[in-house]
Amino acid sequence: MARPVIRLADSWGPFAPDLEPGERVARLRILRAIAHLLLGPRGLNLQGSIRAAEQHRTMGRLSDVLSEIDALAAKDRRNVLTSYAAVTRP
Repeated sequence: MARPVIRLADSWGPFAPDLEPGERVARLRILRAIAHLLLGPRGLNLQGSIRAAEQHRTMGRLSDVLSEIDALAAKDRRNVLTSYAAVTRP
């Protein structure tokens, strides 16, 4: 079975390489809160994938989150990504 790989273009937020586990969980929780607030019931699959990634902390779980983000409707995906960027801007 092929090992999940996070593409360089997808190395943002909780998917950045070399994050400490606590920081990755914090970033995932921010992403889950944004998904909940913006998507409501449309985002239940994404929220579930994020929750699993928070708990299990494996590359496969992170890849699942990226897949769920990619599966969102274009407007929903754009809103989630821009909101995450705005909230985490230094």
